[in-house]
Amino acid sequence: MVRFKEVRLDERVPVTHKHRRGLVPWRPACTTAGLRFEADKPGDSFEAPLASLEPLQVDYMARTCA
Repeated sequence: MVRFKEVRLDERVPVTHKHRRGLVPWRPACTTAGLRFEADKPGDSFEAPLASLEPLQVDYMARTCA
């Protein structure tokens, strides 16, 4: 029997996004299909399939991202 490392993607963590219009509570969900962001207002919710995601590199000290 061979067992490979198992990775489970089905996690939800409540977060709050702060922007100029105030605070927006989000419930991001990650699954093997992609990312889903659930908001209190249905129009603010969206999904992103894993195949559509691109890498993002952030340098916090330099305050830059690429």
